[in-house]
Amino acid sequence: GRIRLSLCDLTYVDGPLNDQTIVYTGSSLASLAVVAQLTSNDCNIDFPVTTGTSYKIAVSGDLKGEFNFVLSLKAATPPANDNFADAQALGPALPVKLASDNDYATTEIGEPYHGGYSGTSRSVWFSWTADRTARVRLRTCGEGKTFFTSVYTGASLATLTEVGERLYASYCSNFFDAVAGTKYMIAVAGGPFTDYHGPFQLDLHQLKAPGNDSFEKARNLGSKVPVSVTGTTVDGSDEPDEPNHSDYMSERSASVWYRWKATSDNPVILSSCGNGKPNRISVYDAYPDTEETGLRALRMVDNDDHSCTGKSQGGRLAIAPEKGTVYMIAVSAARSEAESPFTLKIAGFGATVKTRAARLKKAIAECRKLKPRKKRTRCVKAAKKRFR
Repeated sequence: GRIRLSLCDLTYVDGPLNDQTIVYTGSSLASLAVVAQLTSNDCNIDFPVTTGTSYKIAVSGDLKGEFNFVLSLKAATPPANDNFADAQALGPALPVKLASDNDYATTEIGEPYHGGYSGTSRSVWFSWTADRTARVRLRTCGEGKTFFTSVYTGASLATLTEVGERLYASYCSNFFDAVAGTKYMIAVAGGPFTDYHGPFQLDLHQLKAPGNDSFEKARNLGSKVPVSVTGTTVDGSDEPDEPNHSDYMSERSASVWYRWKATSDNPVILSSCGNGKPNRISVYDAYPDTEETGLRALRMVDNDDHSCTGKSQGGRLAIAPEKGTVYMIAVSAARSEAESPFTLKIAGFGATVKTRAARLKKAIAECRKLKPRKKRTRCVKAAKKRFR
């Protein structure tokens, strides 16, 4: 059968923080033959064993590292849908949502790489015969795990044709145009890292893209303040030429668009907070004197993905707008698997008070509402000191 060798419980003592674990057969050092080798990327390795065979396992530090460890061996029985021929049937009615697992899965001879990644392994298979002609989405994205998915047509590994497309750089998400009566083969694979295999949630559903998914269909918020509208990044996409909504390198993700026109120079706070998964709010204006249009003309003003308050998650930022300028607002998933509903808000700081005298007058007026008299007096003194 198959055995899993694990060396995940390590306590480093000295030297480089890496290890080398190799499984051999052979009766002497001179006759050793490598059967399997554990890498520093994945602390688990599955390999076939033969009854009665003696295996030698060497555990050492790579480049002289020293550490304490726990070594474990256990059966690594592949899942029932490990092979293409044993694909688990789904549906056919949509949506389909089920829990599955690619741990202990294997890779067949002649099997392609999946999800646009050239190092996939541990694949499991599903089949779905479309009950409708529609745009369909497959997702296996999950917190803390990375999976690679592909959708194919074909009756064998040798005749597979990939039909799913990734509308942004998310290995775990596929979009495809299903044709009623067609049988689709779905592969969910892992890779050569510890968190690239294990339990996952498979979600297959008819696509329901948000109405403002594309830049050209941005929702018009008008020009008033305050503004509060609900939205979602679920089933959104990433367009060609769409800017990276972060100011650092990151993976692409689903986004939706809004348009807002400033009627004054008064500062405003924009937020895209929600109780689901984290999202990012990005605000753009247009490059001055540019000949480009649409997405190519955008210039980022600011972005944020972590400043919502309380238990909510998402982005919150402040800008000093220029009167008459149209701002484009993108709300995107902070991570590829983090699509979720949110509430987009634009709020003012209140009336702009331009002079110290006017600000002092306003502060004193607020102080006079306090009780008792001593508290009012202390408040007025503090206001005069603050605005002197």
